[in-house]
Parts: sequence; structure tokens; C-alpha cells
Amino acid sequence: MPYSQAPEPLAAGANLSHYRILERLGGGGAGVVYRALDTELGRSVALKFLSVHLEHHQESRERFVQEARAASALDHPNICTIFEIGEADDQRMFIAMACYDGETLESRIRRGPMPIDDVLDFAAQAARGLAKAHRKSIIHRDIKPANLFVTDDGVVKILDFGIAKVGDHRLTQTGSSVGTITYMSPEQLSGEPLNHTTDHWSLGVVIHEMLAGKALFGGGSQWNVMSGIMTQVPPLVSTLRDDCPAPLSDLVAKCLAPRPEDRFQSTEQLVSELEAIGHTHTGPVSLAPAAIRPQAGPIGIVVKPFEDISPDRDNEYFSDGLTEEVITDLSRIKALRVISRGSAMMLKNTTRSVRDIGRELTVRYVLEGAVRKQGDRLRITARLIEAETEGQVWAEKFSGTLQDIFDIQERVAFSIVAALKVQITPIEKRDLIARPIESAAAFECHLRSRQELWRMTPDSIDRAEALLHQGLAIVGENALLRAGLGQVCWQRVNLGIRPE
Repeated sequence: MPYSQAPEPLAAGANLSHYRILERLGGGGAGVVYRALDTELGRSVALKFLSVHLEHHQESRERFVQEARAASALDHPNICTIFEIGEADDQRMFIAMACYDGETLESRIRRGPMPIDDVLDFAAQAARGLAKAHRKSIIHRDIKPANLFVTDDGVVKILDFGIAKVGDHRLTQTGSSVGTITYMSPEQLSGEPLNHTTDHWSLGVVIHEMLAGKALFGGGSQWNVMSGIMTQVPPLVSTLRDDCPAPLSDLVAKCLAPRPEDRFQSTEQLVSELEAIGHTHTGPVSLAPAAIRPQAGPIGIVVKPFEDISPDRDNEYFSDGLTEEVITDLSRIKALRVISRGSAMMLKNTTRSVRDIGRELTVRYVLEGAVRKQGDRLRITARLIEAETEGQVWAEKFSGTLQDIFDIQERVAFSIVAALKVQITPIEKRDLIARPIESAAAFECHLRSRQELWRMTPDSIDRAEALLHQGLAIVGENALLRAGLGQVCWQRVNLGIRPE
């Protein structure tokens, strides 16, 4: 996990609270980061310390605390996980956060222009993380390649919320500006009031840099950089790279619009545009989109139970649960006629051909996939097949951790919508983006409870109830988990276990 170099090393083996320092990872002027062992939980963490020369600087301490509070309020796979904020025996403040293996995007860009697929993937992940922050009224204000970390699994993590603006709270006076000049929006440089579109500007600069392999406003003195941001019209990326899709070039230009009102007015819209470009540019599609013929009425589709290929056979609950969640997501779209869970689960382990399934259920498309879960690691493959021709319309692989499962579900649904050229309403889009449970751990309790509930035995229903209460203990009151408890009560009555 490389960081730029900084002084103030702590000795390896030093103990701070329940952490043991293992090695120095690096740092910047405001802080230094160490890899450490959490001796209580036995996990590797990153400890970020406020630099010694800033320890007695009140505003720096407040920003340090704000970084921890802002990031810890955001449970999202594309945002660095914060465990706690603490104080060493010498009263030096530190933040304990997840320690990832990989490199910063800054380090990656140094090797030159990046492939279009990687640019689209990394940009979309960063935008999803920003969308979560913006929904919580948190503006990052310092999006740059050094603050975007890419793990060895290709997962982008947004770092450093130290100068984030949280709601109406500000640590800087009106008329002042903070951030990294090269990535500041015009209004940020001018010290004007900011909204979420300032992060869109910064991300646009980062995307341009990924495509070009060099900073957009990186030459000369700070004055020249500021002058360029305030007065120059950035060159279209399509003029720099022949392989850049025109929609991506237009998207970057919109992010870099001088006036905030001319940029994307919601981060969800920015995410949607990036995903749409990605779906049309990538993916092993063997059936041309033109071959998808118009069809009157809703398009019929069945989701075959995802195959569990995990080493641990006890993980079948996860593949079955994911199948049910995808069915639920697609059922929200009126343009699709989705076969119910009960009928779909009857196809589990079937040897019938896709063509036979399509004819039997009168559906045009079959979605099938496989899930490999090993500990917290996930690898999911999915493909959409036209039943009559048995031609593959869309296919994709997803890798990550359990924390990424909500994002993967969302991407599967939107990928199918894009592949079928289905128009969805703003309400349907909102419903697809909505997450009934923010915690992946609580969501896993929900999935396990579903499997136990469908076994329909007194003991399994008791286990389902216990799992749902476990989930509630993690997230507090939650409608989905409460609905599960309602189903527990109904199932007991239905089976005559507790007829009262």
C-alpha cells in the first residue's frame, strides 16, 4: 500500500493501545501511515497519525477528527473503511482503518495512459463511492489520483476525507479554498460556496488524466495551473486518443463544464452514464445488439438459480439468496416479465436446455450464473442468453468482497437493462439503486434466514428468527429484517407449528 514519503518514523514493534506497529507505509505533510497488527482481532490495519508539527494546530486536529467521522459514516465498498479514532500514550491522534494491498491511482497513471476498460471501471467505482457520500451530504473536495486507491482485486477505495464538507459544517472560512490546486474546480479556487458538482469536476480531471497519462493542468507554476483552470477550455479526450468512445469524451467535457449548473446535477446520473458507456464498450457479447428484436409487451425473462461453486458447501445459502435478490430487482421493472422465485428455483440443477426452458416458461431470455464465495471473497459470473437461439447477449465477471455485494447486484440489474435496451423510469431506477440494508453483515443474516425459512421445519424457522434478530442488532430497526420476522410468524402459522 504505497504512500508518498514522510518523516517521523515509529519503531517497528512499538505498541499503541491494542495495535503493534509493523512497518511504515509512508505519508504526506499532514500525516504518516503505518501498517499495524490489531492484537485483539488479529487483523492487519493502517494507522494514520497526525504529523507532530500539526498536533497543536487546532484546525488540523479538527480536520483529522472530521476525516474519521465523515468516512466512518459511509459504509460503501468504494470508500476506505474506518475502524476507530484514538490517541496514543503521547497524546498523538491516530485513525485506524482498513489496510489494502495495491497502489494509488497516481502510481498507476505514472506508467502511462490506461486502457479504456480500466478507465471506465475505475471511474464508475469512484463515482459510486461519491454518490454514497453525496447522499449523506458529504462533499469530498479533494478527489485526486493520490486519494483513489486500487486494490489488487481491482476495487477502488476513496481515501482521505480530511477536508470534506459535511452538510453545512465547514472548517474553512467563506472565501477561502482548500484542496489540491490541480484538481480544484473554478468555484473551489474562487472560494465560492460548493455543492456536489465540485467533486464531479475533480473526477473529470482524474478521468482525463487516466486517459491521457498526464495531468490536465499539471504544467508550470501554481499560478499557471490556476489560470488554466479558470480560463482554458480543456481539450476533448477524443482528440488525444483515437480509441476513446465519443460518449466518454462528452462525459468528461460535461464534468469539466466551468459552471456547476452545466455539469451532472446528480452523482447517480454520472454513475448511470459511466455504466451505460461501459456496457456498450466492454463485455464478451457474442450476439450483436441489433439482433435483439422489438417485442410487444413486457420481455419475458427467468433467472436460473445461480450455481454455487464455493469450496465450502455451506455457502449455498448465498447463491440461492443472490438469485432471489436479482429476481426481486428485475421484477421492479415494468418492461420485464420476470418468472417468480418458486418457478425459477425448480430449475435448480436442471439439465434441460435453455431453449426448452424458454419454451416451457414462455420467456425470451434466461439469466444464469455461478457464485464462488471463499471467506469474505466473492467471484460471481453472470450471462444473459436468448432462449430460442441460445446466443449469448451479455456476460460479465464480478470480483470483490462481501462488502461489494450490493454494488454487484445493482450492476447486474443495470447491465441487463442496457443489454435489452429497456427504458426504465426514474422511479424504477431509484428502486434499483435503493439498498434496504446498508450493512453487508446484516444482509448476510437476511440471506441465511431466507434459506432457513424455506426449509420449513420448526428448527429452521427458529434459526431464521435468530438470524434476523442478529441482523437487527447490527443495523438497528430495518424494514426488510422486520418483514422477515413477519414471514417467520406467518410460516409458523402456515405449518401449524404455532396455530395461534
